[in-house]
Amino acid sequence: MERWNLRLRVFLFFALIGGGTIAALVGAFALALHRLGGEAVPTLVLAFGAAGFAIVGLALWVWLQFDEHLAKPILAIGHDIRAVVHGGAHKATDPSRARYLGFLAPAVAEATTELAAARAATESRIMEATAEAEGQRARLETVLRDLQEGVLICNLDHEILLYNQRAVEVLQDAGVVGLGRPLFGLVAGEPFRFVLDRLQRRFHEARFSDHPDGLTALATTASRAGGQTLKARVALMLDGDGAAPVGYVVAFDDVTEEIEAGTQRQAALHRAASQLRRRIANLASLAEVALAHASPDERGDLAETLERERDALGQDLDTLDELRHDALANPWPATPIYVPTLIAILSDRIVDKCAVNTESLPPDVWVRCDGATMIGALAHVIERLAHSRRTKQVDVDMRATAGRVLIDFVWNGQPPAEAELASWQNETLGPGFGHLTPQEVLDRHRAEIWCVVRGHGQVALRLPLPRSAPAGRKPRKIAAQTSARPEFYDFDLFGRRERTAFAEAPLKDLTYVVFDTETTGLEPHRDDEIVQIGGVRIVNNRILRSEAFDRLVHPGRRIPPASTRIHGITDEHVALAEPLLPSIARFHAYAGGAVLVAHNAAFDMSFLTKHRRELEVAFTQPVLDTVLLAAHVFGADEMLTLDALADRFGVELPNQERHTALGDALATAEVFLKLVALLEAEDTRTLGDALQVSERQVALRRRQEAYQA
Repeated sequence: MERWNLRLRVFLFFALIGGGTIAALVGAFALALHRLGGEAVPTLVLAFGAAGFAIVGLALWVWLQFDEHLAKPILAIGHDIRAVVHGGAHKATDPSRARYLGFLAPAVAEATTELAAARAATESRIMEATAEAEGQRARLETVLRDLQEGVLICNLDHEILLYNQRAVEVLQDAGVVGLGRPLFGLVAGEPFRFVLDRLQRRFHEARFSDHPDGLTALATTASRAGGQTLKARVALMLDGDGAAPVGYVVAFDDVTEEIEAGTQRQAALHRAASQLRRRIANLASLAEVALAHASPDERGDLAETLERERDALGQDLDTLDELRHDALANPWPATPIYVPTLIAILSDRIVDKCAVNTESLPPDVWVRCDGATMIGALAHVIERLAHSRRTKQVDVDMRATAGRVLIDFVWNGQPPAEAELASWQNETLGPGFGHLTPQEVLDRHRAEIWCVVRGHGQVALRLPLPRSAPAGRKPRKIAAQTSARPEFYDFDLFGRRERTAFAEAPLKDLTYVVFDTETTGLEPHRDDEIVQIGGVRIVNNRILRSEAFDRLVHPGRRIPPASTRIHGITDEHVALAEPLLPSIARFHAYAGGAVLVAHNAAFDMSFLTKHRRELEVAFTQPVLDTVLLAAHVFGADEMLTLDALADRFGVELPNQERHTALGDALATAEVFLKLVALLEAEDTRTLGDALQVSERQVALRRRQEAYQA
């Protein structure tokens, strides 16, 4: 029945009433006839017939009224609503047709009108957003086009998702650059695989947060077609939550000419060194002849002079030899690499051919090399060794000295002949490495591989590499941790215009620096001073956490224990910190022409301006106080502490970040943006309006203080 038309169901309802009434009349007629007898038939027929026709007629008339004033209008309303919702119509129900439905018709009319208006507004915003997105895409394309480096963005399947014109120009001889095309169809893939493996290990082991290079690393590769050498910086991309890698960015340039020039310099230096060696040999022969014919008195002085000159020429020759090696090695990226990572990746590369045992590998040892090509060379030689000596496992042993690390790959068996080892090193590594040979890789690192007999039937393949200091650790900060993802772009700023009247600028268009200070005490007009300054910028209504200011300050006095219990900063923390005046000058430069914002700003500003006579700079920009703005929005009687406002707005304030300058500045910035939205809703839209309501709150507080006094 739910599928039946509403009008039909209403008709059937009244038909049931009519039919039931007729049935009741027939029953009553039969009962009366039984009691009154046959002579009452004419009277009963007349009476019951008239009543039946009257009731049926009334039911029919009422049904017609229901149908006209209820069923039809309700159906019309349903159709109108469906047309608005699904068809995008702007039609509202005619009130004259639904005048008997009371408030339902006007309510539906209002709803459909509002829905249509909302849809129109949404469509308008979609069009604006689409146009904005197109504009941002055009700007991004312009930026990428004008970069001097080729830029590619790839997913973890090495498919190209984005490229710029410079990438097309650099790789035009390597193949076709296109969306969805494989990167390794253009360039040798092994250097990228090594770098990505290294970066993903750094990410999963959580070493990237304090690594100086973060999630980036250098790679040098060759075009698949040959003839080009590319130097690239690879950056691992994470998903929106920073929980997993999703792709990588490659910024690269063609360094073929640079490499060729280095090779030519190396060849020239090699020729010069060879000629010098021959000349030294000739001079040595002449010296022997001269010594043979010299008198005994002359022989001593001559021998001393010749020895001195020989030593000097030997030193010059060594210097020339170093330059010869540097001419080839310098263009290639040799970076600090964690040895356990290097060996782990090597083990993964050759796991099918030979197992690598690293039980005796010491931790925290770093070497400097181009990891991708070095692993390729080692994997090639060890695979050849495993095949020729039927070795299923090598043990890695390592000894670190002051300047280098000796890495031994040890096995039980016989050493390869010198010629055999040399032949392995002169075989190509394949197109994945640009057809390099292990020997070329070793030459670039000024290294060599040789065999060492260790006794007890053990032989080692030894590789010396330059030792490197561990990747630097970032200094510990007392302040809050900021976002690991920098906000380094905002194309909306292209459309911003400077305003001649600063006070007339809308609040959302302004640049702010929200700041906080930690101090030795609460009395700036006595001897209390700043011990920490924290600040964060708000640009285009966005908090730029990656551009935070966080600095410990030496106050020039001891920090009382009572203050340390609040902010956790001790005399030891600030012992090597910058003095007060240079720190304030640095914060002034950081703030620039931005509007300053603070919670209870008068307190913090009193410390910043306390030494204005000694400083060469002055804080002349406007200052907004979130306490005063919140008092205007919520009333002065409300709890207006930073904790209370953060709780009201749902701003999380971890305990470890509370009462640190940067932690409180970040919380104040979040609260301030919420207050700006509330201020605009009640028509406080410009900086001048915000300063005016703040001044009213100051005046109100002064009157309250005067009254209480």
